[in-house]
Amino acid sequence: MTVTMAAVVCVVVGATSVLGGVTGFGAALLATPLLLVIGMDVTDTVVVNLMIGLATRCGTAAQLFAAIDRRCVALLSAGCLPGILVGAITLDITPQALLKFLAGIAVIVCGVMMARRVRAGVRQPTRSIQFLTGLLSGYLSATTSLTGPAPALMLLRSGTTPVAFIANISGYLIVACAATLAVLAVQGGLTGISFWPWMPALIVTAVVCNRLGLKIAHHVKGATFQAIVATLVIVAGIGTCVTAL
Repeated sequence: MTVTMAAVVCVVVGATSVLGGVTGFGAALLATPLLLVIGMDVTDTVVVNLMIGLATRCGTAAQLFAAIDRRCVALLSAGCLPGILVGAITLDITPQALLKFLAGIAVIVCGVMMARRVRAGVRQPTRSIQFLTGLLSGYLSATTSLTGPAPALMLLRSGTTPVAFIANISGYLIVACAATLAVLAVQGGLTGISFWPWMPALIVTAVVCNRLGLKIAHHVKGATFQAIVATLVIVAGIGTCVTAL
């Protein structure tokens, strides 16, 4: 990776980490299409997002540990493990261009669902729904690094408080990101990655910007911010699909 490319990646990571700090998740929603658009391949993008997700969520989970619903996090985590295994196989056998296009479609769908979430009613998820949500999240984690959207949408629909939402999503993302990285490591997916020398700088950038996002969150109206983020996510997903054609 060149110095110029590393600098661009740092800017993308910083900007999207602010989003992750404000919402408790969502950094990969914008980071995935943006990193793909600037020329990073799918495997590198997945690993960067997973490493940053793991680094930024640990501090948040430790701070809000008492608010974590352990049963919910356990069911999501149990579902994500087989999803990660299937996703890792998919990542290994599917052409990069196709994965890039599918990543764009997944981002668009997440953006549309985020935009519609305001009008959706409260619905408590069953244990089966929690497990299946983890399964889908695990698959998306290994193939596109979009670990957070599925459980985030489930938690938002449940009417959970903001503190509980951020606590639960952070606890789950630590497990999911760590498990995905472990599976990719066993498959050899962490070798030949060009950004390793720049990883410390990316993590520091992500952590600092994530803290900034947490401060901004106290001054932004939820509905307005959600509409802006959903629009940006959909546009980014469309851009990713176009570049894959």
